[in-house]
Amino acid sequence: KPGLQAADTLLAQMGNELTRVDSMLESHFSSRSSLILHKAGIPADCDVPELTPAACQKWLEVFGHSRIMLILFLGPGYGRLEFQPLDAEGLEPYEVDVGPGTLAIVRADGVSHRFFSTARSLAVSCFLLEDAVATWRRRFGVPLITTPVCRDLMDWAKERWELAKRQSLTPDDLSELPPQWQRMANQAYQVGPQVAVKGTSCKFPSSYNAAGYWCGMQAGCDLVVEVPFSRWDHTDFFNKDPESWKWGATNCRHGSFIDGIEMFDNRFFNISPVESRGMDPAQRHILETSYEALYFSGYSKKSLMRSLLGVYIGAAATEMNLMPATALSSGTGGASSITSNRISFCLGLQGPSFTMDAQGASSLAALTQGSMSLRFQTEHYKPNTAALVGGAYLMITGTSFILLSAKGHLSPQGRCFSFDQSAEGYAKSEGISNLVLELLRDDPKEGEPEVNGIIAATHSNHTGRSASLTAPNGAQEGELVIATCKQAAISPSSVDAVECFSHGLPLHDAVEATVLRRFLRGHAEVEAPLCLGTGFTASGMGLECAGMAQILKVLVGQKYGAITPLLHLHQLNPEIEFPDNDDAALFSSEEIRIEGLSSYTGITGKGIGGTMCHAITLGTLRTPDAQAPPEDAPRTAPREAMQLAAGDFWLRRQI
Repeated sequence: KPGLQAADTLLAQMGNELTRVDSMLESHFSSRSSLILHKAGIPADCDVPELTPAACQKWLEVFGHSRIMLILFLGPGYGRLEFQPLDAEGLEPYEVDVGPGTLAIVRADGVSHRFFSTARSLAVSCFLLEDAVATWRRRFGVPLITTPVCRDLMDWAKERWELAKRQSLTPDDLSELPPQWQRMANQAYQVGPQVAVKGTSCKFPSSYNAAGYWCGMQAGCDLVVEVPFSRWDHTDFFNKDPESWKWGATNCRHGSFIDGIEMFDNRFFNISPVESRGMDPAQRHILETSYEALYFSGYSKKSLMRSLLGVYIGAAATEMNLMPATALSSGTGGASSITSNRISFCLGLQGPSFTMDAQGASSLAALTQGSMSLRFQTEHYKPNTAALVGGAYLMITGTSFILLSAKGHLSPQGRCFSFDQSAEGYAKSEGISNLVLELLRDDPKEGEPEVNGIIAATHSNHTGRSASLTAPNGAQEGELVIATCKQAAISPSSVDAVECFSHGLPLHDAVEATVLRRFLRGHAEVEAPLCLGTGFTASGMGLECAGMAQILKVLVGQKYGAITPLLHLHQLNPEIEFPDNDDAALFSSEEIRIEGLSSYTGITGKGIGGTMCHAITLGTLRTPDAQAPPEDAPRTAPREAMQLAAGDFWLRRQI
């Protein structure tokens, strides 16, 4: 009607005028809600529709993003507008007489209001909505908008989330909820026992702690260097000819190396100097990182002795076997099967002790076995009380370069060009890392080390009969991802990002990216795109320790709500089959911020023989002050105020 159109125009003009003084109002307006028509009277005289999830979602979007409300009184009757501060009980309300043409500007997050009239009276109102960046900044600066009506809606929503999650047998059972509610239900409530990541430790190129390693990747550091002379003289192995492998040479001369592999405190572990000299350096250093991770988890050498703690390590046959060793210790010092056993022996651990060799899937295979041993315990089957998971890989000689060059796996450019059309292999990376797994408790003890993340699910399979032993199998990769989501009891669209095993082989990269896009974003309309990334572009592929580097990178990134950029991405691999103008998956050479207080991230590991592992981690922001993104930071689509319900590990419930 013309009258309502005129009122709408007037409120729009007033909203535009208020943007000039939005800093004084502690707000930043970018839009306004639809016009709402009010009629004075007794609420019981009209039929109030039943609240639905869609309606609750709509009003939460309004109340969660607005501070200012505009009310225009149309008449014809006069009345009285009453204001009452929300945080000042017992004060006398402030009353204002209003009539036709009166415009009230109300601070809706600070005062409640009521209108009284004995005559017929109409009014229209709207809310001035803040943009996503302003709302995001307020989450970590000024307290959130928590009006009584907003809290009531949140309580109603959380009751529906919990009820739906309790009654669901599969993630598809949540389909009656709006897509965002499905995500919130999955993040706020988990089904079954959850595995917590306690202490972590690592020795990676350029860093001996996970936070420093992640910060280097966040800054876009390239950690790959030429083979240092402190390891070996690589000129004896290098020849730039692409066919040099035929006469025992390699055309790759780069890798990522850790410092101080010759250092080892043998006395701390009661190992003789003679035996330590014949040990594989990887065995030495994983002893140190194992104890470091256990120490940060609250264990001491005394409490570890005779404890039922399992050890699951990803490691392969050491390159030490190609080097001279002392006759006394060469039998155990160079045996890959001893890597986990030596940890158990030196620390007195009496739980299961396994070393797993699956090339790039070794670490995630160890994680799978360690988490399964905790999640699926029964009254009669309790193999361990905690699990020490790790991976180890060191480069001792250049001989392995020749073997990988013969297979076409090493990049002549010495870099991993993941997802790029110029990809032709990877650079190798060293790494030693561990983490400690325990079952997540709802009531943590006082002084207990903080949880670094949650392993929501792990799964493994094999490519089966495919084109060749080393060829990818897209169908099996998709089955792996879906099976992991089902085990975590979440819908595929709830996964925010994936740390890919894209190691610079064009066909493998294209199959992985296409599969993830199809299975995680193919059948659902969600606001947030799937973020695809990998740390291999910065540090190279760590073989048996690759999975541990991926896990620690993801866990630290989830604390800060950020995904590190891809390096060396210039032109997307043309074999990646995405629909035209597709925005469901995202590759980025800049840091990406995930606008949420918690997130699910997938991690993929693959072995050269077809073994595949996938894990899903759940992380929560732990450092809010570091979270506010710059104005021009790339962002995924904003999530609504409901995200607040999944704010902290200890607010999260296990069902």
